[in-house]
Amino acid sequence: MRAGIAFPPVPARDLGGHEARLPDAFAGRRKVVIVAFQRKHQALVDSWVLWLEEHAAGDPGLRFYEVPTIGRVWAPVRNMIDGGMAAALRDPVLLRRTLTV
Repeated sequence: MRAGIAFPPVPARDLGGHEARLPDAFAGRRKVVIVAFQRKHQALVDSWVLWLEEHAAGDPGLRFYEVPTIGRVWAPVRNMIDGGMAAALRDPVLLRRTLTV
C-alpha cells in the first residue's frame, strides 16, 4: 500500500444486523478484507476462506472479513438480501465477519 492511501470510512452492517463503520470495525493487528463487487465474485472469495480460517486460527493477531457490496438500486431490498445471506450462513462467526455495504 502506498503511503497516504487508506480504507475510506464506509457505513456497513454485519449479517447479525449490527451497524458498523469501516474500517473502524475491523479488529486484529493484521486484517485481510475481501471486497466482492459483484455476485459472481463470491466463488473467488469462497476459494480463500478455508486458507484464511486456518491461518487465523493459528495467529491471534490475524482477522479477515468479507465485504459484499450491494448496489444502490438494491437498497430498498437490502434487508431481504442480508437476511437471505444470514439464513444461508447461520454461524455467528461468519455473520460477524461478513459486513455488507
